[in-house]
Amino acid sequence: MADIKSKFSELAQQKNTQCNFKIQLSDGGPAGEVIVALTKEYDISMVVLGTRGQGVVRRTILGSVSDYVVHHANVPVLIYRG
Repeated sequence: MADIKSKFSELAQQKNTQCNFKIQLSDGGPAGEVIVALTKEYDISMVVLGTRGQGVVRRTILGSVSDYVVHHANVPVLIYRG
């Protein structure tokens, strides 16, 4: 966890960007619901998520975390497809 945090800090410094970020691990329920709840609990101003690139059929049947967050969060959501 510390390694991930240090990488984000290093990237922000390289880009000369001031940002605060929080990395949260949770097993408190469905990921999308937990992320939306955390945006409220920690007064988060933006969510950045990665995507696994599920197919349209699979995503339609099962849903996706990023779809859930985009439609339920009250803050901007950036989806990164890597």
